Amino acid sequence: MKIATFLSLWLSGCSWIFVDGPPANHRELSNFDCTKSRVAPIVDTVFAVTNGLSALAVLGADERDYPNKNGAALLGFGVMALWIASASSGYGNTSDCRLAMNELDVRLENRSRQPAIAAPPQVTVSGCAKDADCKGDRVCVSGVCQAPETP
Repeated sequence: MKIATFLSLWLSGCSWIFVDGPPANHRELSNFDCTKSRVAPIVDTVFAVTNGLSALAVLGADERDYPNKNGAALLGFGVMALWIASASSGYGNTSDCRLAMNELDVRLENRSRQPAIAAPPQVTVSGCAKDADCKGDRVCVSGVCQAPETP
């Protein structure tokens, strides 16, 4: 029983061991790593449910099979609480990681966009520079095409 207790307490908390949330200063960083996968908190959840069901089964067992069934059930519920706390931490950290990674993607995408280089304004010449710029027999006078003066 002592070995089982030790192993149960030692093995509890996959999320505490394997899940890293985003760094506190992730908004200032151009690269970071954290845990997006929810595998560890799911494992914690499965073990929490298993411990809870086992503790309930022990409570429903015959006293002859479990002389200290209340203590065993209490231990089972205690370990279940550890798994729940670890799962909660894991779900929170993986959610925070996913949000932080999305923010990073947006920041990097915005940085990679180069500002559009504006085309130089088009200069439209409304007048003329020489007689050849005017149509027909018109002539260029002070930058304006005019009909020739008749004598």
